[in-house]
Amino acid sequence: MTLQVGGEQVSLPNHAEPIFAARDRGDTATLSCRLGDVTLNCHFFIREEVEFDVDPGDVRDAGDANHLARFMVGLCEATGREVLLTAENNRDGVIAKVEPGDGAVRWQPS
Repeated sequence: MTLQVGGEQVSLPNHAEPIFAARDRGDTATLSCRLGDVTLNCHFFIREEVEFDVDPGDVRDAGDANHLARFMVGLCEATGREVLLTAENNRDGVIAKVEPGDGAVRWQPS
């Protein structure tokens, strides 16, 4: 896991507030998480929502999908909030979701 703020790699803080403070000053911030061959990026757009992006082309097989699913379950357990996998810029286009207390990814029919 790496964090870049203002184009430079920095140590991970204990909480996200220093990252949002840097963004408020005009710096960019990206947290990158590598899951096998899949990279997830968080850009810290708003304080109220954690948003990661993933290149769909990186999810090439069941192993990659399992890495992504485990990440979603872990994020749900850590935050106690619903986790959604959606099409880009389409919050209603849910591909998969994890609900608190469920512990499983529910893939939506296409």
